[in-house]
Amino acid sequence: MLTGILAGLAAGALWGLVFVAPHMAGSFASVDLTAGRFVAYGAVAVGMLLWGLRGSSRRPTLAQAWAALWLSVLGFTGYYLLLVWAIRDAGAEMPALIIGTIPV
Repeated sequence: MLTGILAGLAAGALWGLVFVAPHMAGSFASVDLTAGRFVAYGAVAVGMLLWGLRGSSRRPTLAQAWAALWLSVLGFTGYYLLLVWAIRDAGAEMPALIIGTIPV
């Protein structure tokens, strides 16, 4: 149970960094922040994919890989770019409240 609580706290803290990072990196453009986040996430995701596929005969097809890449670029990057613009124009408080209500 302690592991679950700590994982939840860590997830919440990392989620909160999404709203702090644009203020900390104020000299970078919104597109630069989005591209940097996407590249960092992509590198971690590819590493985890390769680690998970080692020794396995199951591999995604080329069509599946392209579909996953396209959906990732569209959803992840588009979402974060819009969020950075909102934080830049409205401050971190209002976008955090709006994004926080999405799961509800």
